[in-house]
Amino acid sequence: MGARKILNERPVTDNIVSTMTVRRPRLKEAESREGMRSFNVWLPKEIHRALTQARAEEGVSLNEAIRLAVRAWITRRKAARRRSNSSGRQQR
Repeated sequence: MGARKILNERPVTDNIVSTMTVRRPRLKEAESREGMRSFNVWLPKEIHRALTQARAEEGVSLNEAIRLAVRAWITRRKAARRRSNSSGRQQR
């Protein structure tokens, strides 16, 4: 037996690497990129850190987390504009 062969007849380095690598479950991502546009987002470190942690806990990709946040913001914005427009009409 050679000096490098130990566990399961594989070199020691292969066993170490195989135990160090843990396959994470696949993150939720868009089903298709069709109709999507790409752009760059710059985030402060603390927001990026919180987003990365939330991504790991929720099992979604960073892109999906950002899409969800943008959709929620747009929904809140539309609702606020509707309220603002309807209250303006009532005062007239």
